Amino acid sequence: MGPKQGVLLFQLAPYFRKDLTKLDEFLTAIPDGPRIGFEFRHTSWHSDDVFETLRKHNAALCITDSENLTTPVEATASHGYFRLRDEGYDESDIERWANTILERQSDWQDIFIYFKHEEQGKGPEFARLLEDKLGGGAR
Repeated sequence: MGPKQGVLLFQLAPYFRKDLTKLDEFLTAIPDGPRIGFEFRHTSWHSDDVFETLRKHNAALCITDSENLTTPVEATASHGYFRLRDEGYDESDIERWANTILERQSDWQDIFIYFKHEEQGKGPEFARLLEDKLGGGAR
């Protein structure tokens, strides 16, 4: 897929607690090439040793925002990966995320931003608003 290739996301179950050895072994087994990201849904993973392990393998921390959990904004790879999942975003929330992304954009060569709103179908609306707040430079 060349330049059109996105990020291969690995999402861990919310009950799966930090296991640095397993993470490092898994990342070592992945061949070089694809951009990868990890969405950790248990807060035990939000620690410096996990972030350093991800950096060692150029794997992105999936920066997630939902009703239940917000991940720290940490650059761990040459690419950034945002998964914005809160059902109740308003314009000020989107503007806050746009400001965060703009402030940190130099941390990444590419940034991937996804909205997950199947129930209400608001993902495209949120994406357009975010693109406007980013100055229209998003692709």
